Amino acid sequence: MARSIMEVAFLSTQKLAFSNNGGEVKIVKVFYGDEPDGITENGLSIVSMDVPPEVADEVFAAGAQLAPLEMVRISFEIARAGKQKGNNLCLHIEPVKPRE
Repeated sequence: MARSIMEVAFLSTQKLAFSNNGGEVKIVKVFYGDEPDGITENGLSIVSMDVPPEVADEVFAAGAQLAPLEMVRISFEIARAGKQKGNNLCLHIEPVKPRE
């Protein structure tokens, strides 16, 4: 799988946990703002990215330390999603500017 890094405006992390058919399901997502296309979006284009289960707790905890609209660096991998499309999966999130 290919990996990449991007710098974007942080919006939030979200955790959903529920039971399904006797099993526990935990889903974590990262939301960030990207440049709008100016045609169907103004302000920020709101984008979500899934987080793999093996790093879900780490990414969610990192999101608690970030401010809305703070510039962040997201490391992600592109997993094959079928029909020549990719699915971006967040592996790590950190502020662009180091904390003092």
